[in-house]
This record gives sequence, C-alpha cells and structure tokens, in this order.
Amino acid sequence: MRIHISAVRWAAFMVGSALLTGSRAPAEPALKILLEGRYAAMKAAVDAHDSDAMSALLSRDFTSIEISGETRRADDLIAEMGGMKPDSNKTSKTTLTSVLQDGDTATVHQRYEMHTVKSGPDGVAHKVDLVALSTDTWIETRNAWLMSKTVTNEITYSVDGRVVVHKTAE
Repeated sequence: MRIHISAVRWAAFMVGSALLTGSRAPAEPALKILLEGRYAAMKAAVDAHDSDAMSALLSRDFTSIEISGETRRADDLIAEMGGMKPDSNKTSKTTLTSVLQDGDTATVHQRYEMHTVKSGPDGVAHKVDLVALSTDTWIETRNAWLMSKTVTNEITYSVDGRVVVHKTAE
C-alpha cells in the first residue's frame, strides 16, 4: 500500500501545535465556537482545493512545523493542496480539546482524526486511520481570527488497525 506524504502533511497541518504559556486563560465559549467554524472553513477549503479560501484563513507569516521539525510556509502547503487527489472514502474530524486566550492571541490544542479506505498494490482494500495532536496559534487581526502557526506534536498512522507510524515531536 502506498502512503501519500501529501495527505500526511495536510493532516499534520490540520493538527499543528504552538507552545502554551502560563498567562493564558480559558477562552470564552463564543471564541471556541468561532474557531470551530474557522476549522470547518479550513476543511472545506482543503476538500475543495480552494487556495483563495485557505489563504483567507492564514496570516501572512503563517508557519507549519511538522513532526520532523521541518518548517513550511503557507504557499508550500497551498501548492501541495492543489495536487491532492479527491478521496470519496475519507472522513475527518477536528476536536478542539482546549482554547486559551491571551488578548488577540488564542492557543488551540486539537485532535484531528482521519479515516479512509485505500487499495493496496494487490487491489485489496485497507482501512487507514490517522490521528494527529497539535496546538495551533491564532491571531485576531481586523476582526478576523487567522491561523499564524501550527506545530504538530504527535502523529499515529494505522493500516487495518495496526500502527505503522507513531511519531512525537522532540
């Protein structure tokens, strides 16, 4: 079975992470709801390969730090998004496990789950699951919340219920 690294990178992007500081307080429920909407818009942009919609959700200086430690910019990820093939078997869910706010900055810990079915080289269908944990940094600019940074903390990739890849950030 061939694993497409672009799908793993996008999953990592959807579950990036940023460092917490002790000065942040739990956000108001309204902010969590608003950010859930931003993640839903991000998912829709990825599914539609809509680079303009994705760009509208990211700050100008957006960075993604992958589990490998590699840093990527918005343009890199958006270009890669255009090359992804549609997957009618894919379902995904992003759960915001905590939202902490410090003025115009919010730190979101989240869990991204993706499930699909892929055919292996032998034509046999395999269940594929990906779980990524991260913390994202959002900034409020001109009355809009934009993602400015995502750092992936942990990724688990399974095929037919067997863990194939499990990595944590160092």
